[in-house]
Amino acid sequence: MVVDDDHDTADSTSTLLRFHGHQVFTAGNGADALEYIKSAAPDAVLADLRMPRMDGFELAQQILNHCGDGAPILIAMTALAEEHMIERIAKAGFHLHLIKPVDPAKLLESLDGIGPKRRDGTSGS
Repeated sequence: MVVDDDHDTADSTSTLLRFHGHQVFTAGNGADALEYIKSAAPDAVLADLRMPRMDGFELAQQILNHCGDGAPILIAMTALAEEHMIERIAKAGFHLHLIKPVDPAKLLESLDGIGPKRRDGTSGS
């Protein structure tokens, strides 16, 4: 799942992922993403951190609260690269922090190891 309020970023990222065989859903903010996640089980959530209605930090917390050990892999995609933000991103539960603009090869490499595995070892959709 790609969550970003910048439609160009969401569209280009999801197109790249689809081209490489991933099933992708998009949302323009954390609140819409959370509604989708409640009814589906994505393997990974690639989320911007600065979004309207619900930012990426709150989204990560809500996903972890809702899904527990079955939570998807959380990847922050953001321009925020300051040391204090890197620490905050890790403490929020994100597994990976990719800095925008994200290198497509690095994104695909990051997702390669995820496959259908989730935190609890089960498969998502």
